[in-house]
This record gives sequence, C-alpha cells and structure tokens, in this order.
Amino acid sequence: MYTNGSTLAALSHDKYTVGWICALPIEMSAAVAMLDETHQGLPRADEDTNTYTLGRITAHNVAIACLPSGYYGNNNAAAVATNMRRTFPCMRLCLMVGIGGGAPGKADIRLGDVVVSEGVLQYDLGKALSEGRFTRTGIMNRPPQELLTAVSNLRARHRIEASRIPSILSEMLERHPKMAQFVHRNSLQDRLFDSTYDHVQSKDVPTDDCELCDISRLEERSPRDNPNPKIHYGTIASANQVMKQVKTRDELAHELDVLCFEMEGSGVMDSFVGLVIRGICDYSDSHKNKQWQEVAATVAAAYAKELLLVIPADVCTAAPVVAIPSVDLEFEQIHARRSSIKPKYSTTCRWLLAHPDYLDWQDPKQAVKHHGFLWIRGGPGTGKSTIMNFAYKEATTHKDVVVISFFFNARGESLERSTHGMYRSLLSQLLNTLPNLLSIFDAPEHKEFLDGFYTALLSHQNPMWQIVVLQDLLRSALTKLGQTPLAIFVDALDECSSDQVEELVEYFEALGEEAERNGLRLNICFSSRYYPYIDIQYGLKIKLEAQDGHEEDIAMYIRNKLRIGASKTAEEIKTGMQAKAKGIFMWVVLVVDILKAEYRDGRIFDVKKRLAALPGELSDLFKEILARDQKNIRDLKICIQWILFAKRPLKLEEYYFAAVSALSPDELGEWDQNDITTEDMSRFVISSSKGLAETTRSKVKTVQFIHESVREFFLKNALHELWPNLAAADFESVGHSQLQQCCYAYFNFCVVFKSETCLSAAQMIPAASSDEAKELRSAVSSNLPFLEYATRNLFYHADIAASSIPQQEFLSTCSLEAWIPLDSLFEMYKSRRHKPTTSLLHILAERNSARLIKEALHLDSRIDIKGGRHRYPLFAALANGNHDAVKALLQTSASLPEDDAFIRLDYGPNFKVKHDQTPLLWAAERGCDVVVKLLLEKGSDIEAKDKHHRTPLSYAVENGHETTVRLLLEHGCDAEPVAGYHIPLLDAARSANEPITRLLIEAGVNIEVKPRDGMTSLLIASQAGHETIIQLLLEKGANVEAQGLMSRTPLIFAAFCGKENAVGLLLKAGADINAKDSWNQTSLICAVESGHEAIVRLLLKAGADVNAKDLRGQTSLSCAVESGHEAIVRLLLTEGADIEAKDKDGMTPLMQAARCGSGTMIRLLLAEGADVLVKDRKGWTLLGYVDDSIQDDVLLLLHQKVGHVTATDG
Repeated sequence: MYTNGSTLAALSHDKYTVGWICALPIEMSAAVAMLDETHQGLPRADEDTNTYTLGRITAHNVAIACLPSGYYGNNNAAAVATNMRRTFPCMRLCLMVGIGGGAPGKADIRLGDVVVSEGVLQYDLGKALSEGRFTRTGIMNRPPQELLTAVSNLRARHRIEASRIPSILSEMLERHPKMAQFVHRNSLQDRLFDSTYDHVQSKDVPTDDCELCDISRLEERSPRDNPNPKIHYGTIASANQVMKQVKTRDELAHELDVLCFEMEGSGVMDSFVGLVIRGICDYSDSHKNKQWQEVAATVAAAYAKELLLVIPADVCTAAPVVAIPSVDLEFEQIHARRSSIKPKYSTTCRWLLAHPDYLDWQDPKQAVKHHGFLWIRGGPGTGKSTIMNFAYKEATTHKDVVVISFFFNARGESLERSTHGMYRSLLSQLLNTLPNLLSIFDAPEHKEFLDGFYTALLSHQNPMWQIVVLQDLLRSALTKLGQTPLAIFVDALDECSSDQVEELVEYFEALGEEAERNGLRLNICFSSRYYPYIDIQYGLKIKLEAQDGHEEDIAMYIRNKLRIGASKTAEEIKTGMQAKAKGIFMWVVLVVDILKAEYRDGRIFDVKKRLAALPGELSDLFKEILARDQKNIRDLKICIQWILFAKRPLKLEEYYFAAVSALSPDELGEWDQNDITTEDMSRFVISSSKGLAETTRSKVKTVQFIHESVREFFLKNALHELWPNLAAADFESVGHSQLQQCCYAYFNFCVVFKSETCLSAAQMIPAASSDEAKELRSAVSSNLPFLEYATRNLFYHADIAASSIPQQEFLSTCSLEAWIPLDSLFEMYKSRRHKPTTSLLHILAERNSARLIKEALHLDSRIDIKGGRHRYPLFAALANGNHDAVKALLQTSASLPEDDAFIRLDYGPNFKVKHDQTPLLWAAERGCDVVVKLLLEKGSDIEAKDKHHRTPLSYAVENGHETTVRLLLEHGCDAEPVAGYHIPLLDAARSANEPITRLLIEAGVNIEVKPRDGMTSLLIASQAGHETIIQLLLEKGANVEAQGLMSRTPLIFAAFCGKENAVGLLLKAGADINAKDSWNQTSLICAVESGHEAIVRLLLKAGADVNAKDLRGQTSLSCAVESGHEAIVRLLLTEGADIEAKDKDGMTPLMQAARCGSGTMIRLLLAEGADVLVKDRKGWTLLGYVDDSIQDDVLLLLHQKVGHVTATDG
C-alpha cells in the first residue's frame, strides 16, 4: 500500500519542505496513498524518535510522520512536530491531517465533510471559576500567510469549478484497489441524534454502533443534492481529550463559531507554522462512530493534496531558523592545552595578584582607561602559559564572574592552533555556563548559514563554522550578559598564524570598546611573545622578564629543584644560573636537570664548570643537549619526524608502536600490556627525544615537544645540521615518506601476517554507530593501538611524500580489499563507509590526495570509472570540497585554463548530484564548459539520461548556460529531447532566455512542440509576459491561436495573468480577441476576473465583445461585480455592457452584488438604473438575495427602490 509511482533514491534532508503529521495509523495510510512517488528513508537527527515516510506530491517533497501508537493529544503532537524540525531543518509548512468531530449547527456539517482551520483554539487551557464554570485562556493560533493565501485561492477556484477531491480519490483507488473502504461511503449511515439524547450502550457487549439508540431521537435534515464532501472553513477547537460532552460542544460552537473538535492541532501550531485539516467522522457527542473514520481520514488527505497542487514550489523554498545546539561548537581537544600545563612550583605566580596593573585591570572604575585589556608578554620559554593558567584558575574562584579561556597550542590539532577553534571554544563555554544565551541562534542574519550547517550535520557531513558567524554570535552573547561580569583569557597568541592574530586583536579591541561604551563588565587577558607590529590602543601591559616577582619565582624554583647544598660554591652556582637565564623559565628547567646529573658524584666544581660551558640562548641549549648524546640517533630522527609531521598528535601507545614499525618491524605484535607498560613507553619518549619531548598530562595522553620553541628549533635549521645530506626542502617529503612506511608496515603486519584481532574485526563489522561497533573499535585499539592511525592516514602521508618521492609502487601493491574493511571499522558514520567495489581513484578523490591521483592515473587513466558512494571520482572530490583533487582529475587529458571555471564549481557540504547523473550531466547543469568539453573529448555519452530522462542539453538550457548549450549542439546532441514537461525550447521560453531560444530554433527544433498539457513555447511566454521571447517566436511563425491548458490561447493567458505588453504584441499579431477557453471565457472576461484594469481598457479599445458570456452565462460585467472591481464595473458600463444581462440562473449583476453584500456595487448599479423588480429563473427577486452582512443604510435604500413590493423569498 505504501508504494506510489516509483520509489526514488533518497534526497537530502533540506529538500523536504512540507511536513504532514497524522495521529492514527488510518490517517497515515490515507496520507501515504496521496503521494505521487515515494522516496527512500533518511537518517534522523539524534533526538528524533519519529518514523517517516518520504515522498513527493506535485512539486513538493513531503515528510509524513505519525504519533506513536497510543499517544495522542496536543503535547505528543508538539513533540512530533519539534522532532520533525530537527531532522528536516528546511521544513517550511506543516499540515496536521486526519479525523475530527463536527460541531453541528448553522454550517450544516455532515459526516465525511472536511473542515479547514482558519484558526486553532486550545479550549482546555483555562482556569476554574465559581459555580463550576471554566474560562478559557488558550490563544487562537492562525496558519501562516502563505497557507491562508493558498486556501483563499482554492476557495475561489471552488466557486468556479468543483473540488478535485472526487478525482483524487479515484486516482488513489486505481493505485491502491485494496483501499476501497477508505473511499466508498454508500453503505454508511449519517446519523445526528438530538443533543439531549446520550448513546445507549449494551451491558453485555460494548459496541460503538448505535443499534440500541432510539432512532426517533434523530434530527431531521434534508438530504443533499450533491453526494460529494462539502468543505468548511473556520475555527477548530483542540484539546488533550476527546470531546464527548454535547453541552460543552454546543456552547463552544455558539460562543466561538467552532466547526470541529480534535486533539492535536494546537500542539502542532505551537511548534510549527501549519494548517489543520479534518475529515468529520462523528458529531463530537457520545455517539462515536468509527465506521466513518477511514472515509473521513481519506477526504481530509485528498483536500490536503488538492491544496498542495495550488501552492507554488517557491513558497516553500525559505526555511525557518533552526538553533544549533552549543554542543556542535565543541571539539575533542577543547581544553587539552590548559590541562597539560604544569605549575613550576606551588607558590609561584602569586606576585601577579598584587601587581598594580593587575589590580587596575580588575577595577571596573578603571575600565575607561584600559577598556578591560591586560596583555602579558614575554620571550620564548619565560613561563607565560603557566602564569596565564594561574590567573585563569584564580578568576574561577570568584563565583559572580563568568570565566572562559582558550590556550593556543601550536603542537596540537588544527582547531587547537587557530582562531576558528578559539571562537568555537569561547562560545561553547559561555553557552554551557549561561544556557539562556542560546537565543542568539535565532538572529535572522545567520538564518541561511545555520540552516545549511544543520542540514549538513544531519547528512553526516562535517560542516565548518564561519569565522564571521562565530564572531557575531559571541558579540551577540556579550550584549545579552547585562551586568554579569565576563573574564576571557587567551594564551599564546604567537602559536597562531600572524594574520589571524591581527584580526583577533582588532576584534577583541572592538569588543572591549563596545563593552566600555555600554557599561558591560568585560575583562580580556592576552599572553604572547613580543609582537613588533601588533599593539592595542588601550590596555595594560606586563613585560614578564622585567617583573621582580617573576625573578623571585625563578629563584624559588632553583632553590627547590637544584639540591646541591648551601655552600658558598652552591650559592654562586644558583646566583649565576639565575643571571644567565635572563628570565627564561624553560632554560632554567632544562639546566637544572643537566646540573643535577653532574652533581650525582658530588663533584660540585664540575657543576660550576658545566654551568659556565652551557650556552645562554635556548636554541643553543637544545643543540648542546643533542650534541652531547650521540646514542640512538635513528630513534631521534623517527621521534622528530613523527612529532613534526603527524596529522594529529599521537597518543602515547600510538607513538610507541609507530616508532617500533620503523625501528624494529620484526618485533611488531599485538600489545601485551603486562609485557610493555605505559611507563616503559613514557621512558621511551624521553630517551628517543633526548629529553625534548614529553607525554602530556591531559585526559588522553599525547606525545609533544616540551615547548613550542623546540619545534621552532628543529624547523629553522637544526634538521639540516643533524642530517646534512638532507636539503631543508626535502625533509618534509622524506619525513612523510618515513611515516607512510611506518603506517604501511603496521597495516601489513595486521593484514598480511594475519593479526588475530584484525582478522576477526574485518569479518564482523557491525553498524557504524552501534554500541557493538564502539566496543569492537575499542577492543581493536587496545590490542593494536596504532592500527586506526595507520589505516586512516596511510594515503595522507603518501600523498605529501609524492611531491618528491614516487608512490606508484605503493599504489600498485596496496590492497584495497584489505584496507576498505579496516577503514570502515574505524568510520563512525554509515554514509562515509566505503563499499568493497569502491575504486582507488574514488578514495583518493575523497581525501584530496591530488599527487597520488596523478600517479594513480598513470596506472589506470580512466577518470569516469564507477564505484563508491559518490559514483564517480569527480563527484567524490566535489562533494568533499577538494579543489586540488578536481584539478588533478581534470588536468590529466587536457590543458585547463586558469580561469574562474573552478571558482564556479559547487564544492563542499552543499554539493548535490541528482539521482543517477553522470559527470557530463552534472557539468552541463552547472555550465562548466571546460569540464563538458573534456568529457566530450573523452567520449562521454552526449545523450546520457538520468532517472527523469533528462539529457545534458535539458539541464544546460534550464539553467541558462548559453555557451554550454552551443557546445552541446555543436557536438551533435538531440535538440528536442522530451522529459515529461522538460523540453529545451519550452524551458528556454519559460526562463525568458532569448539567446538560447534563438540557438534552439536555429538548430531546427519544432517551434510548436508541446508536452501533455499542450503548452507551447508561445503559450508559456505569453503566460509569463516574456516580451522578447514572444516577439522572437512570432517572427519565427509560432501559432498565435495555439491552445493549451483549459483550451486557453496565448492572448487569454496574457490577459488572465496581467501581462499588458504581451497582450499588445499578440493583438498586433492578429490574435482572435474573442476566442474562448473551455469555460467559454474570453480574454476580456479573464482580465476582468483577475482585476487587470489596463488590459480591460486595451481589449475594449481593440473591439472585444463586452457582452460575451461564459459557461455560467456570466458576462464580463457580472464577473467584475462578483469580484468587487469597482473601477472595471464603471469602465464596462461606459463601454456599453448590458446592466440587465442574466446568467444561467437568471441572476443580474445587481443580484450578484446583493448576494455578495457589496454596498458599493449596489449603489453603483442602482445609480446606473438597474432593474430592482427583476426575477431569476426560480422567481426570486432582488431582496431575496440580500446577504445578512449588508449595511443597514444599503438595505434601506433597496427597500426604498423596491417600494412596498413583497419579494418572493423562494
């Protein structure tokens, strides 16, 4: 039952813009049966417990959800609606469709009718009054303007033509013949009992039917002439319980004009902009009638479908803002650097608390002088991070202050050393501390970005936060703090790139000025090395080396750590050491260890000599340390390469086995933690690095240099001095080559030598996000600690190495059959796992391994080989935003110009490929001529079609790519492919693209080509008012009397749509001014009905028949009166319109005005002498048509005109 049309591959979450919520399974069945086609399912957001059926109705992609079984009412509906917004962030409209109870009264509601909400009232919200009365406090929720406009449009159509509900139900029954009980109502009885008569229930067998009820208590109602359901519009009352109390029903119906009672609508309206549509299955009394539920559910669903048919697709393109949870700002290493900082000694740094500048910084009264800024500066190794960590911890002891921090870490991962990571970290900490600030995500200026970000997250992509968005969000959060003090600590600005630092300082300066101007309490503390070119206008600055307290800290450290006694020589050593340190704490720490080693034999005179021989500069000290110990130099080389060039800092166990893979691969095996302990590994870190590396104190222990200055030392010149045979430029590629070999050795050990853990894991890979997968990953990593890094970064290191070291041998021997299962094991998202058939080129394209792509293409030159989740390597590169990979793929067989062709490519998380598109279809759709030309030269099928039978030409035309169209036509493509309503000439006319229209005509296309609806290019252009296209088509001989939808001609379409210039062109070309459509409406009647006065005037001047009648017998004057167009009525009367013309029911224009209650029209027609005594076919007179809403003075005027004649009221 749930298959309608074809079941298509899954679309992306952002393509679903209409939500459809049901409360009962029968409502869900009816809803799904309305779909024109169904789509494959999509992953849900983490918190979403809904189950969806996805599909399309006309141009709208719809997500249908049902309330959990047994859970009804507004609260549960609100939960379903909220979850729907989580998973489908671009959802624009929501329909709550199902059954409801009617409120019988003056509206004459019957079972099987439809009620559409103009407002939803939650009537069980209120408070009790005396004498058991209850007053409602629920607020009327109205549907959004877009839906109300569509409903008005549909209501207007139903006054002219019958509802399509019967035909929609017939079509449904053709597709789903088993659903006959959802449609056929002939055997059902519609019974309305007296409101004072309750349902009689059998004592023995409780039933829902009314077999025991007294039929003499039925209300007498005249049968309807039309058996089709009637559609009512008005207020729907909603509650968390079923309405069964007739007295309450009638009171609400009378007081609030309620037409229907239900249980979920208000919940949806509170969570979503929506419309409630109900099929009436009972009368909200004790006589509940389940026999009508299936029919009622289906007519409601049919109305919903008819409504979607009149809503333009572009109404649903704009998506509401979806707030991104603060957790999406966080990252794994967010506090890693700060937690790794060790205090030099428990009592160091306390001098800062009494420093005059620090005290001024904390004094709000001094903010006007310094704008809340304190900048601590010092040379490399002076202990800036230590004192910043001390200041941060001290600030957190003040409970009234919100404290956030970021410690840059040049040795960490990318987010640890970039302003991108800093803004994310600061914002995340602030929002976690003050959740009320989450409202900043509602700002409309970030709507488009946040919608796209959230959509990408739901699609298991890895979207990037934009710096400008993060800055604006942080600024917005600051303005909402009020008088809550905020302290921000940012350490080691020098460990971030210099261009980012300049922007960072400017941003925080502006933030400080804004805070001072608005009286906000903001304190910002920076630390960095000395910048000769970056400064702040306002702020306090502390030079660390110049502080007496800092020198005292160094002296205290030396006294406590260098235990060489208290002799005169010892004191001279300590004093000399402090003088030589020049305030560099790192130098002191390293020298203390060196001197302690000299003192082990008690030779204090050697200690003094050693101190004198040691260099005073930090970099020279590093060189000295390395030069004195020449043992295990290969260990040092491997150590340096891994710490410098690893994609991310290695965990302790990873580092150990990575080194073993290079130093002693024969010793590789699964990790026996009793045989090799983490203490052994930590000692190896120190020995292999000659004491210049350490294991961090963070939760996840990683290996890094003891200080950033060590990294700088190696990168500047030490590597060349240690290994003179290596040029500085080659060391990086050689280093990555070594790391690739380590990864490959460990990978081969696990695969080739058949590690038991690895074999069992590869054979039983569970679902990516399952608990079983997490447990398996953990088990594998415990036994094979380096396997995850080796597998996932094997190609990364090989790619960088390929800049100077060939990798073809590696590529030809690497077993994808073994690599893919292991990579899938460590992949946490199903959508990112590779199929066994994925090609090497596809994998390299996904990873942006451009150098390896070039080498791989020497082994196999096919770039259009299929395989992998993106189908083609080019698509894989584009989907991941991999510019270098795209260029590598396309530069192999043709010389590509360095123009903006690549700038226009749609990269990254927003990259989409329609189902079954080939690279040529994709390139043609985007107008990438360079790619199109290359693919054509390589023999790509120029007539390749996607699932919708669309060709490259079809997409190029639709998107207005003139040069692409010319290129395809020059290569001999079919100029007239037909894909449903997509015909190139029609698409060009629809988009008013004259050059492409001319190209296609010159290519010999049939100018009168048309799809099933009969709409030719001239009809389409006339309907849209595209004058240049109309002129071109007329010049080329297009049929000016062609008939399209409803047998309308180009002139009728132009007149109906208000295209005045198009009307003029068509009249000039000789169009028949009095041609009629299938409703016998002329262009004049259509223009009148649409209220286009200028076109009415133009047509009348050209000789249009002013008294022509449509199928209802109405003239243009009758239509103008009925539509309320006063100016047009006056114009028509001036041009000789018959004021007494009667329609098929014998109604004159004056009768129409009376029926519509239009006092203005009545006065106008009476002034023109309209007959007040005329009768219609049934003998009714004018007064019989007077609407109840007519003004008293107009009614008096009519009576005066009629005199005392008694009108027949029928």
